[in-house]
Order: sequence, then structure tokens, then C-alpha cells
Amino acid sequence: MGIGSWKHASSVIIYSKTTQRILMMKRGAGAKFMPNALVFPGGVATPADEKLGPATRVAALREVFEETGLLATSSGIESSLSNPELSKIQESVKKDAGLFKTVFSEKALSDLIPWRCWLTPASLPKRFMTDFYMLQVEGEPEIRMCEDEMVGYSWSSSEDFLKEATLGHVALPPPQVYELTKIKSMKTVSPMTDPGFVICPQTIKWTEGGKLTNLLPGDHLYQEGNAYEVPMRSMSPKDIEVDCHKPTHRIEYLVKPIWGKSKLFHHGLVSPYDTLFPN
Repeated sequence: MGIGSWKHASSVIIYSKTTQRILMMKRGAGAKFMPNALVFPGGVATPADEKLGPATRVAALREVFEETGLLATSSGIESSLSNPELSKIQESVKKDAGLFKTVFSEKALSDLIPWRCWLTPASLPKRFMTDFYMLQVEGEPEIRMCEDEMVGYSWSSSEDFLKEATLGHVALPPPQVYELTKIKSMKTVSPMTDPGFVICPQTIKWTEGGKLTNLLPGDHLYQEGNAYEVPMRSMSPKDIEVDCHKPTHRIEYLVKPIWGKSKLFHHGLVSPYDTLFPN
């Protein structure tokens, strides 16, 4: 994949208004993208999605249906776990995205709350411009998981997911760490003020210590020029050390296991980045 080349994708934060818990899926070891990680449901947009409406919005609903069995309809969420006919359609859509049109609800597109946009770092071979959405649901609907890609799922609070990641018990990719931390900090979950702003991490490899740092926009070490194409850099632990007196916006984690013990640092951000994650 060349410079400036990426696929468009969607990721959906399924949030229970009733329990304030979030649904996350566990990818299998053989997954093509983010193996062994806890992720929000989602995937790549297809030409079939574009025929039904805004591609990443349609893809968001389709991928949620494929991976969880939850179908957003004009009257709410329906689970394929308790509907044999819907289960069959779920299996069919997994093989042919074009078949989603048989259950697609255009009205349900408005249930997707635009959240944020992430671009995979230039240091990785496969890149995705991913539109994140939030889908708020009542209760915790029953899940019929896609066992081709996933090995488990969990409803839990943002705080608990982050605690498990900090302890190294689960692998949370940087966007998940960031958005879960954001949700944890919010008194009331509400739409982002600028959901179209693109966050493209820039990767720093520590020369020792077995860690990586993802610099985010507004960090004093983030390169603003041609920001989407900055290659991986190497720095000593001293040079990459968090400085409480400088604008800091970054995620730090282990190389092995990848994304192990992830931690987000953010302080001293100035306009326009102070709205991304207020101090």
C-alpha cells in the first residue's frame, strides 16, 4: 500500500444507556487485523455499502450485524440469537455484504452518533481511515458472535476495560484506549464537538525498554508537516520521557505482547487540540 493510500472503515462503540457498559469483541490469534485484541465491532466499507448510503455509516451497521448479530432497525435493536431467520441472514451477509440490503434500515443510519476519525500510522503496512460511531442501546442485547473472526466478547465499563489493559491482562489497541478513556472522563456521554477531526498517530520506537509510543496531534514531539506520512522514528527513553511542563498527547505500550500495559498521557494541550481531550 503506497503513500497516501488507505481503505475506509468503520468502528462502532456500542454503549448501553441502561448499564453504562460497553460491548467489546475479542479477536482471535489468526485475525488478519489486530489479532488477540479487544476491539469495538467494525470493518472495511465495501462498494455494496456505498450503494445503500454513506459507505462508512452503512458499513458500521453491517459490521455490527455480522460480528454481533445485532441489527439496528427503525424500531430499535434486534438480536439474531433469538431469531433463526435473522441468524441465517447474518451468516449470508458475512459471505456477501451485498445481501445486507435485505435487512438494511435507512432510518437506523441516524442512530449512529459520529464520534471520531482515526488513521492508521504510516509505520504500518495496512492503513485504514476509520470513522468511529457510537450506537446507544437499551439494556445489554444478546450477542450472536461471528466465530470466524472473534473468540469472545464482553460487556463492561470503560474503567474496567482500561484497568485490565493497564495490568496487561488484555490487549487494547491505541484507538480503543483513547476512546475508552474519553468515555470514562465524561459525566454524560454526548457527541464529539468535532467528530471529523482525524487522529493519525506517529510511532516512536524506544531504543531500549521494549516499548512504543504513539504520538498524537498536539504533543510537543508530533510532526505537523505531512503528518499522515511520518515514518517510524527511534528515540531513547530519556528523549521520549513524558515532560509535565510540555504539551503531551500520547499513548505508550509494550512491543511484546503488542499493546500490553497501554497508558494514555494528556496534559497541557493548546488550541485547537485542547478540545480533543480537555485537561
